Formats: sequence, structure tokens, C-alpha cells
Amino acid sequence: KPPAIYYLNAFALRLGRGLRWGIWLVEFVFLFAAITASFSLLKKLWGFAPALFGVFVWLWGLDFTLEGGNFTEEYPLVFHFLALLLLLELTRRPEHRFFNWTLGLLLSMSFLFRPNNILVEVLVILVLLTSLLFQKNFRAFWASAFWIALGVLIPIGVTSAYLAWHGLFNAMFEASILYNLTYGGTALT
Repeated sequence: KPPAIYYLNAFALRLGRGLRWGIWLVEFVFLFAAITASFSLLKKLWGFAPALFGVFVWLWGLDFTLEGGNFTEEYPLVFHFLALLLLLELTRRPEHRFFNWTLGLLLSMSFLFRPNNILVEVLVILVLLTSLLFQKNFRAFWASAFWIALGVLIPIGVTSAYLAWHGLFNAMFEASILYNLTYGGTALT
């Protein structure tokens, strides 16, 4: 697994003084943030009642998926909903540097939890950049691409440098990237 889940679990265990309560608290914070972001997104799109229903439905489905929690897929949910919220904002103000940078940051943070979790952020970025190309707004396209790339590179670069400094980069790369590529390419029996 990539490093973010280890850092988060270490922080949570420290917070809970070695007990699982710390992990449960961190899970609650991430889940509450995801609920809040998804409700805000759905409310902006369709109103209060559909937003409430939508949150209820995805939480009900999530209960079947998590099987007790602390999965790497659980934590980036908030990043996915925030990326979709940012897409709504960036369609109105595509050159907003902070929003573009934050979008890249969200992709990077999802990647650090699990590389195949980044699909939502990648699609949001592709939709944004493609729409700017179709609008022939090349200035906004290049500005968005620059700030998004900067947002992606900073956390991955800092994490990679830290792991390389401690001689762990190759082990992390093998465990989180190569293993997942090999595992994903094998047939289930």
C-alpha cells in the first residue's frame, strides 16, 4: 500500500494512545467530511431533498463495502467529492489558481492512498481541460494545467524525497506501484 495509509494510521494510533479509538476518530472525521462535501455538491446540483436522499443512498452502499472500515478506499472519498465541487467552481472561473492547485493536490493525495483511487480526480481534470480546449480558452487551459501539475507534484515529490532520504523509496515503489500492477494483471482463480 502507498504511504498515506501508514502515515494516517500512525497518526491515528498516536492520537488514540495506541488504541483503536484513534483510528475510529480519524475514520469518523474523514467520513463526516465526505458526507458534508457530497451533501454540498448534491445540494448545489439538485437541491436539499435530493441531496439528503443521495447521501443516504451512498452511505447505505458504503456500509456493505467497508466491512468494518480502515480501508484505503474510505479516506479518499472526501477528495473525490471535493474534486467534483471544484469542477463546478472551475467551470465558472477556470483560471482560479488556488482551485486548480487544490484539484491537483486532491489527485496527489488520492494517489498517495492508493494509485487506482485517482480516477475521479483524473476525470475531473480531463473534463476541465477538455472543456477549456473546446472553448478555445488556451490561456485558461495552460494556467489550469500548470497549477494542477504543481498541486500534483508537491505532495508526491515531498513524500518521495522523504522516503528516498531514508532509503525506502524503492520498497515503497515496489509495494504500492509494481505489486498493484502485477496483482491487477493476474487472473483470479
